[in-house]
Amino acid sequence: MENISKLEERLEQSRKQRKILKHELGAGKSCLSCKEKCVGGLNLHFWRKICINCKCPKSNHDLLPEDYDESHIFDVLGVKIPDHKNLYKYIRKNPTTHVPNDDKKEVEWIPIVSEMDDAKRNEKINKYFEELGEKQIPFKNSDASKNRKIQSTMQLPPHDFNPEKCDNLSEIEASKLKHYVDNLKRNYFGQGQVDVVENSSINPFNMTKTNLNAINNNENVAEMFQKLNMGNIELLCRGCGKDITGAFVKAERLGKGSQWHPKCFKCKSCSQLLVDLIYFHYNNEIYCARDLAAIMEIPRCAACDELILVSEFTLADNKNYHLKHFCCGNCDKTLAGFKYVNDEKTNNPVCLSCYDLIYANKCSICTEIIAPNEEGLSFKEIHYHLKCFNCSNKNCNKQLIGSRFCIKADIPFCSASCVNSVKMTN
Repeated sequence: MENISKLEERLEQSRKQRKILKHELGAGKSCLSCKEKCVGGLNLHFWRKICINCKCPKSNHDLLPEDYDESHIFDVLGVKIPDHKNLYKYIRKNPTTHVPNDDKKEVEWIPIVSEMDDAKRNEKINKYFEELGEKQIPFKNSDASKNRKIQSTMQLPPHDFNPEKCDNLSEIEASKLKHYVDNLKRNYFGQGQVDVVENSSINPFNMTKTNLNAINNNENVAEMFQKLNMGNIELLCRGCGKDITGAFVKAERLGKGSQWHPKCFKCKSCSQLLVDLIYFHYNNEIYCARDLAAIMEIPRCAACDELILVSEFTLADNKNYHLKHFCCGNCDKTLAGFKYVNDEKTNNPVCLSCYDLIYANKCSICTEIIAPNEEGLSFKEIHYHLKCFNCSNKNCNKQLIGSRFCIKADIPFCSASCVNSVKMTN
């Protein structure tokens, strides 16, 4: 019994360590937006999904594909991942170099194709990527591969599918999230499949008087009739309305006539290409998971980005917040019943103390902070209280609002003569 107890302790410790490692994926990576201002690199806030050091999202940092963790979503949804994906190499038609084998590049994802023959399946996949365009193909370690991970996190928020990715959900909230995910899987989720419009021409059967069973000997009769039927049907793209003559994506959950060009298979709301062809259908349209939640009017917390699954929450500045998350974006102090200011960069509320300490500008005349409730003005990078914006010649002291003025050493004057008079006085 003692050995079993120790084993359970080690398993629990290992589980906690894995959870920490997932939270720290990409830790220390530099911010592509703030650059050197992000001192120390990515340090993910425990529940805000942003960097503590620079306040930018995780996706703004110089991450590698392995720095993302979305595998659980695929498991939950039952997303099909072809077994041979790591063996598939896209055959480039116009390689940019003369390096041997540069015409073939390994990709990190391939679409589902309803084709049993390997050669034909690879041919359809290649046709799909060809029409998608090389800039969108997730070659290993490419920009498109990184973008696929970023878009996956945006379109399929991990915290929309896994309670462990959320900030301490109650049992009721966890149960509601499970019900929500089960409902998505059962009624809305789908994954597009790729096919190609085949040539409708078929060869005549080899039938003679001496071979009456020739039709039985022709192994591809059913396949050829299928091609003939497809050739007689005009396929129109649901996205652009134009003819489909090559590769296309079909969404079987929407029924017949639901096909798109590879470049047109996009979320109806955000107009982004749907990652890994994962879609959620609603009113005969396709959406990503994030936008479907918005269309279903499920509130999302502006601070933690998680769905709000309880009836009580805060509404401030047309944004929704969990009650526990309506707090200062800098120090996490609760803001209920207190005045606050919105941070222009993150659009999150900030308490007045943090505003004065970090965000407030100082008046160039009196050197005091320009408080949120005080009137002020700025000229380039110089800031003034409205009450201080007067000619600095004490013998003049003219109010400069609405008048011509000049700046000398960050000090305002009404005219060159006043500037000179101050010089003479000094």
